[in-house]
Amino acid sequence: MPLDLSSALYDYTGEYDRPGYGPEIYKGATYSRVYLFQKADGTAEDLSGYTGTCNFNDDGGTTVFTSTVTITDAAGGEVTVEIPATATAAVTPVFGTSSGSICSPASFESFTDPSEYQELVFDLFMDDGSGTIQNAVKGKARFFGSTHA
Repeated sequence: MPLDLSSALYDYTGEYDRPGYGPEIYKGATYSRVYLFQKADGTAEDLSGYTGTCNFNDDGGTTVFTSTVTITDAAGGEVTVEIPATATAAVTPVFGTSSGSICSPASFESFTDPSEYQELVFDLFMDDGSGTIQNAVKGKARFFGSTHA
């Protein structure tokens, strides 16, 4: 049965995932976010039998990260998306600024401006096990070239 995607989708920090308000990923740090799927009436979606996949792609469609998706509480509608620190450390971002313009530092090591980041597009797909796959969460993420202070 398809998920009711008409209701708000929250993580535990209470932030909405919507364009312009997406997650921040830091080089060398573990990225982890917990999502709660709720029906329009506020009750949890039952995710029993569901699996998930989540990709973070650059603007050209190339996958930068494929994250681990775990159904952490099926009856409670809880899903955890995680990228381990080893994966974020292994990728060098292509930097842009908060205005979206692209800049090219001479080398990754010369990156010092914390406002610079690579904008990524992410999609969290949920598969109900019967062939129905929904793009349950989509938006933009920022990948920063330094660890979060």
